Amino acid sequence: GEYHQTPHHGLDGVTPLEKWAQSDSVRFPDPHDDLDNLFLFEERRKVQKDRTVSLNGMVY
Repeated sequence: GEYHQTPHHGLDGVTPLEKWAQSDSVRFPDPHDDLDNLFLFEERRKVQKDRTVSLNGMVY
């Protein structure tokens, strides 16, 4: 969208997309990976009253 490609003062004139792409924690899947298989995992979760969910011990 337009938001992610617009330079932001709070990011020193960098777009949110550029800032995200510069992150060391961004990982892209190998082009040969089977994306259907990567996203096959399903898990039933319950949304808590504070609008969080837990998955594998992590709260989101």
